[in-house]
Amino acid sequence: MGSALAFTAGLIYQRHKIKKTALLGCITGSIAMTAAAGILNYFVLLPLYENFMPLDQVIASFATFIPFIQTKLDIVLWNAVPFNLLKGLMISIVTMLIHKQLTPILKGRYEHERGKVSAVSAE
Repeated sequence: MGSALAFTAGLIYQRHKIKKTALLGCITGSIAMTAAAGILNYFVLLPLYENFMPLDQVIASFATFIPFIQTKLDIVLWNAVPFNLLKGLMISIVTMLIHKQLTPILKGRYEHERGKVSAVSAE
């Protein structure tokens, strides 16, 4: 799920490497991660849980924390989706806070700025 965020954010940031597109990439990546989490939880992860525990017990275990969960879809909508959206937004906030320090690395100038010859400048 994290790769959905990184791939989407990177794809958007790759076009124009500025703070505005980094923010857009982070937000879009968070949404992509949330969608991937919902789909993967519903079709892959929860069915894997069923190999070890009956679905009724899985639902009951989630219902102890969130009482209105009654179906597999409820688990995804009320647990997996909000958690992954929050996680994506938190990752995005940290990324934007350290964006200035990451910029040389993201733009491929890290080695050159540290006084070393980069692969790009050696060509």
